[in-house]
Amino acid sequence: MINFFSKCVLTLFGLGFFPFAPGTIASFAGIVIGGFLITREYGYLYLIILPLLFWWLGTVCLKASLGSFASDDPSEIVIDELVGQLIALWPLTLGLFAIESGILINNTNLLFPVQKDPGNSLFESLISEFVPVDGYLFLSLLSLFLLFRCFDIKKPFLVGRIDRRKTTNSVMLDDIVAGLFAGAVFLTFIFLYYVLS
Repeated sequence: MINFFSKCVLTLFGLGFFPFAPGTIASFAGIVIGGFLITREYGYLYLIILPLLFWWLGTVCLKASLGSFASDDPSEIVIDELVGQLIALWPLTLGLFAIESGILINNTNLLFPVQKDPGNSLFESLISEFVPVDGYLFLSLLSLFLLFRCFDIKKPFLVGRIDRRKTTNSVMLDDIVAGLFAGAVFLTFIFLYYVLS
């Protein structure tokens, strides 16, 4: 029973058995979850707590059931991609916190959603939940998705070194570091954009 529950958690209830690119699908799920939460009141708190909770849960489940998988880091384990992608969204989380706490004033609506008239169609109503009028939130989420996937697939620097350890902890940790790198690169691009413009 424990192993069954652990497998459900580690594969995100079967998402890891997707026939192609399950890691990318799990990362996309992280973007969808993050895009939904970041538009909600106090969403930044959930985006800080949620990946830490999933990290802990994933580590516990890995220790309980890793021996029942075919390899040390099987492709069907995708909770690590979800955690890494959510961590990559932390720059948006920090920015939203700064705006909601009054440290920054959201005059430009850059990166964050604004209230819009949802229009009459269901499609426009759904889009208005995630994409601001200027589209910067959508572009930010897309950029962080692509950056994380690059770091997770190519595994440069420290990411690759951690991945090569092939331990229970490294299964989760390499994606966490990839998420931190993706967030750091994103922040660097935003900083350079403001400085150069």
